[in-house]
Amino acid sequence: MKPAIVTGAFGALGRAVVSELMAQGFSVAAVDKAEAPAGFPATLSLGNIDLIDDAGVAAVYARIADELGPIAGLVNVAGGFVWEPVGGGSVESWDRMYAINLKTAIISTRSALPHLASAAAIVNVGAAAAIQPGMGMAPYA
Repeated sequence: MKPAIVTGAFGALGRAVVSELMAQGFSVAAVDKAEAPAGFPATLSLGNIDLIDDAGVAAVYARIADELGPIAGLVNVAGGFVWEPVGGGSVESWDRMYAINLKTAIISTRSALPHLASAAAIVNVGAAAAIQPGMGMAPYA
C-alpha cells in the first residue's frame, strides 16, 4: 500500500479525500487539529495535531513515515473560513486565516519533503473565493 497524509482529515472534505484514497488502495494517515473520531476509517487517525507547530508536525510526519513507509501523497485540506468586511473586521482574522489556510500547508509540505517517495504528489486544496472573492471574503481569500 502507498502511504498518503491528509490534513484537515476529520472535516467534510477531508473525510471524502480519505475515503477516496482508501478506496484506491492507499494507506492513509488522517491528521487534524480536532480530536480523532472513534472508528475513523483511516490507517492512522492522528488528532490534536497543531498544524502550525513546525517541530510538532515534523515529528508526526517522521512517525508516519516510520510506521507506513515513504510518503506517496500529501493532501493539504486543513483550513477555515471567516466572513468579515475589511472596514469592520479585525487584523486578528487576517492572521488566523493566514495561519490555518496557508501556513498549515507550508509547514505540512516542508515536514513531508524528507519522507516523500520518489514519485510522490502534493495537492494543496484551495477555495474558489481565493480567485474571485466577494465582499467580506478578503481575510479568507
